[in-house]
Amino acid sequence: MHQEAPVTQGNFAEVEIKILGLISQLADDEAMTAREVADSVGCTVQKVAAWAGRVLEKNGDINVDKSAKPNKYYTND
Repeated sequence: MHQEAPVTQGNFAEVEIKILGLISQLADDEAMTAREVADSVGCTVQKVAAWAGRVLEKNGDINVDKSAKPNKYYTND
C-alpha cells in the first residue's frame, strides 16, 4: 500500500515528519491543539509546540491560531 508523505525541505526526524504530516492535513475548522497532535503522533506536547512554532510556522508550512489558549495548529493551504 502506498501512503502519501508530506514533502519536506530539510533533514527532519521521523516524529517531526509525523507532526507536519498530521497538521498539514487539518483544515482550519479541524485545527488541533499541541496536546491532541502529540497524542496522535506519540511525542511530547513540548516537542509539538516548540517545533511547530519555531520551525513550521516561521517557514510558512502551517498556520497557528493564537486567538485563544491553547493554540491550535492547521494547514496553510
